[in-house]
Amino acid sequence: MKMDVQKMGSVTVLSPRAAISQGEAQEFAAIIDDYRRKTNGRMVLEFSQVPFVDSVGLEALWDFADRQRENGQTAKLAAVPELCREIFEITGVAPHLDLFDSAESAVRSFL
Repeated sequence: MKMDVQKMGSVTVLSPRAAISQGEAQEFAAIIDDYRRKTNGRMVLEFSQVPFVDSVGLEALWDFADRQRENGQTAKLAAVPELCREIFEITGVAPHLDLFDSAESAVRSFL
């Protein structure tokens, strides 16, 4: 899975560049878990280039949100396309995520 990585101060912004579906979900989960450990949870997932998330991708996000909560953090997603937002709402995942309009606003939430 193509994933851009950018540092914004002390926060790492991960930007997946594809749908998060069965074929990519395992690699997506491994990448975000690795960065979660490296950054002590100070990370944002920037979703502007993620057109769709299927059930396996939702499970990976749910697991990420659980791990963040266990460590006193929240799962922060930014620039989430409308279809993905609707998927999060319909499936009940949305309340477990902090959704922001931009990566910058998500990064500022760490202050």
